[in-house]
Amino acid sequence: MASKEEIGSAFFACGWIEASGDPELENHLAVLGDNLGKIPIGDRGYFFWRCPIYADQAEDQHWVLIKLGHIHDGTRLLTAQELLERGLVGPDGINVEQISGSASLVLFNKNEPSFEVYRNLLSTFEIKYWSGGGSLIVSDNLRLMSMLVPNPMLNEAAVPQHFIYRTVYGRQTYLQDVERLLAGEQLDWEDGKLKVDLVRDLRFYLSAGEQKAVNPHTVAWFMDVLEQAVGIYLAGSENKSATMLSGGVDSSLIQIAINSQARAAKPFPSFSFSLNSPSFAYEEEYATQTAGDLGTKHQFFKVNAQGYREYLVRSIQLLGQPLPDDVRPCFLALIAHIARQRADLQTFFHGQIADGLHGVASSLEVVQGDKYRSWPPGLLGLLGRLIKPISQSKSYGATKAAEILGDQKDLKSPHQFLNAVGLYTNWDSVQGCFSPTEIGQAFTMKRVLGYHYLDSDLLVEQLNVLDLVTDGIDPACVVNQFGLYHGKQFVFPYSDESVVRATFAFEPRARYTHGHRVKPILKAALETQLPGAGTSQPKGWSGMGEQTLFGLMRDGQLSELVQDIERPGFMKRSDFERKLEHPDWFTWNLLTMDVFKKEVLGD
Repeated sequence: MASKEEIGSAFFACGWIEASGDPELENHLAVLGDNLGKIPIGDRGYFFWRCPIYADQAEDQHWVLIKLGHIHDGTRLLTAQELLERGLVGPDGINVEQISGSASLVLFNKNEPSFEVYRNLLSTFEIKYWSGGGSLIVSDNLRLMSMLVPNPMLNEAAVPQHFIYRTVYGRQTYLQDVERLLAGEQLDWEDGKLKVDLVRDLRFYLSAGEQKAVNPHTVAWFMDVLEQAVGIYLAGSENKSATMLSGGVDSSLIQIAINSQARAAKPFPSFSFSLNSPSFAYEEEYATQTAGDLGTKHQFFKVNAQGYREYLVRSIQLLGQPLPDDVRPCFLALIAHIARQRADLQTFFHGQIADGLHGVASSLEVVQGDKYRSWPPGLLGLLGRLIKPISQSKSYGATKAAEILGDQKDLKSPHQFLNAVGLYTNWDSVQGCFSPTEIGQAFTMKRVLGYHYLDSDLLVEQLNVLDLVTDGIDPACVVNQFGLYHGKQFVFPYSDESVVRATFAFEPRARYTHGHRVKPILKAALETQLPGAGTSQPKGWSGMGEQTLFGLMRDGQLSELVQDIERPGFMKRSDFERKLEHPDWFTWNLLTMDVFKKEVLGD
């Protein structure tokens, strides 16, 4: 298991310690080790920072700049030193308009107690922060934050959202008084005063001219943008890079882009994990076929039930928070395996974030609501029943539209289409544990995130934007954290500004659904590049599946952890014991929360 010293040296931390503040804060910095940078500002206090191997640091006589991630100018990657020299950071702060890539930046002023932190849109380097008594602590890892802040405690306000969505969305985290900087936000701190503003959102990417339709010409243009972005990240590191290749559309296109840009003569390595679960059969089949078609040297890592418990606990230890699903420990197991076997590989390309940009499975249903939104839901439902013998497809569209529009205005309903994004739990259990007010607050905390980034009258665009800034980017941040801990960096080309801009250049209805299928741009591009690609076949869920996971919790490798769960105060004993005896997703939420409290908070 990871020790505090390992966590302290693996991740980034910085901040300001006020001389007149809590003296215990300075003692907490010991977990960061001896290699600690400090800049005193008179007798008022000092800035501190510790940079792990993935952090790029530069400074001049006035500034210290720390770059987490990748910044480029459209032709090549830029170092922190080049950002300073080009004036992209400096007296006027961070020039967010001219920064492209996927990164978070920290800028210290050497002459006064002020600094800025900027997380660019869709950056997979999350920033957490805490402030109190004139001091400020910032880190990219919540586990490290729990070791640096005074008296870390569970954020009780986040508990209902955890049991509804299996995670916490928005600025809140699982730790009380520790918040996170959302994508596109900038934190300004001066003389103990903290301000956070949204300085970049998806409105920036909307084309001022006519938006594109999906056709062979525009698809080829999009593919060219993707290939150029991949080429920037790949340049000079071909022999140290690999792909996480699941065999689906997203990762396959990334591999095709790599093949068009790579200069290495030997087969490009690719990896994925494999599980002994029926739900995983599709992905293993797809990955094998795609690896053969694209000429990669592919390796499956088998995640077995015996090792799953260890990686579940270790995942929560490293992240400092509960896990939303059963897939995260499998990614950690795969990355740990690669770190042991392939020390030569440093950069890994991943297709995450494409779903929210290009369409999720429910987009096909929600687009029906846009199509018939002027109709009364009751009339649509009747029409759907009447025309079913004549047209199955039109009947389906009218029926789905009736369901979506009927619940659209009920903001307290779990069936409201934005509330339902990422909602996988036992709803009866949720209602038995939390009040309608608590449930409504959890819905609101998530739902408003989409409006934070883009105003849209289209239901399908509201759906996908919300997915993009929650369930789209959050898993990428988790994979990135696992990689950083093991000395590996991940690149998510779909999060690059040029690719996002190209995506939003398409008319939104065509962007998400076209020709009765989701991800029409990506699927058309793949069919052009790889004729015969199985873009019409569902890949399936890349996890254990409910039968396997619930079995592990009931009488398998996870049963001991489940039986040791401490009953929370909001559950009746009879309901709690029933969940332990008959595990479901609510039991999973109980399990991950319990491990978090014991392993991270020490409860």
